[in-house]
Amino acid sequence: MQENTTQELKTPMTTKQKVWFGVKIALNVVFYILILLVLLFSISNIRAKNKNDQIPNIFGKGYLNVLSDSMTGDNKDSFNVGDMIIVNVANDKKISKLVVGDIVTFYDSNLASNKGAGTALNTHRIVYIGKNTEGTTIYYTMGDKIAKNINFNANSLANMTEQEVNETFDRLGHSQYQVFTASAIRGIYSGKWSGFGKTIQTINNHFIAIIIVPVAILLVFEIGVLVLNIMRAREEKLKLEMKETSQELANQETISADEKEKLKAELRAELLKEMLKESDNEEESKEKEENK
Repeated sequence: MQENTTQELKTPMTTKQKVWFGVKIALNVVFYILILLVLLFSISNIRAKNKNDQIPNIFGKGYLNVLSDSMTGDNKDSFNVGDMIIVNVANDKKISKLVVGDIVTFYDSNLASNKGAGTALNTHRIVYIGKNTEGTTIYYTMGDKIAKNINFNANSLANMTEQEVNETFDRLGHSQYQVFTASAIRGIYSGKWSGFGKTIQTINNHFIAIIIVPVAILLVFEIGVLVLNIMRAREEKLKLEMKETSQELANQETISADEKEKLKAELRAELLKEMLKESDNEEESKEKEENK
């Protein structure tokens, strides 16, 4: 009977069962990935809040909400308030490859000095790369909105001397551009999600209600499903054991019945033998009386 039980356990799943099994696996994978991402994103944000010049990032990819319209423009990589921009966390190798036209996220000392300004990070386009009096590379940046309003053409600076460039920026005034060294650069723009910044901002403002509570509910649900599956597995195991025990008892009853029939047959044979013996004895007695 053990062979029959093994065959029953190996019964192939139906197509519907296979689909449902695959869906459950996929949902579990998505659930655990969501928990991992939420955990990583939370840790990243907590770390970034502790430092006014750090980009919240996951595995070197930073995610920033656009809070001003300074980069609104006609360029393909311009972005608007409410967008989310994706930046690669800067390092010396990446910074060394920057060229005019690239967009960078940098530590803005003006923002840092303004009370209530929030983060000290700013993101603008590089319009010129030059050298200061000490020979250190410096980067001039400007928002696309200002560049459009004043008809600023970064390409025109390429044909100017260093002095002419400095005079051009002096005429513009410091409020129109930012200038800094490589040490201020925190990230390099790599893409955007239009409008997604509003969603992230809402999530940040209601993090517990939108993320923590649903994840906690899902976690409790998953634990419940896990406990239920364990109980079902134990129940199936118990049923299997009971079935095997019942089968063994049935086998024992069958053996007992066979033995009973064998005993009955033996008894019948003995009785028949005794009857034949008695019949022979009676015939012998009759013959003896007749001979007398």
